[in-house]
Amino acid sequence: MTNYIVQQQSPQAQQYNVQLDGDSYTASIYWLAVAQRFYISIYDSAGDIVLNTALISSNYDIDILAGYFNSVMYYNAGDTILQVLP
Repeated sequence: MTNYIVQQQSPQAQQYNVQLDGDSYTASIYWLAVAQRFYISIYDSAGDIVLNTALISSNYDIDILAGYFNSVMYYNAGDTILQVLP
């Protein structure tokens, strides 16, 4: 399990190197003002986008990656933690 702290007041996209299903990806989290919510984009090592979705906050029970990866990713806005389980 790896935890990443999400800076909620950051005006710039935040990038993290994450391991998903044994491969390296870049996760980019950004605020979309029009939608008034965070989004996450996952890029492969070639820089191609693999997934773009709303960053849904939960009590570590809603898998953001469900249906895309076997790895699990949770986000808790109260703790500002993005959690990745391989």
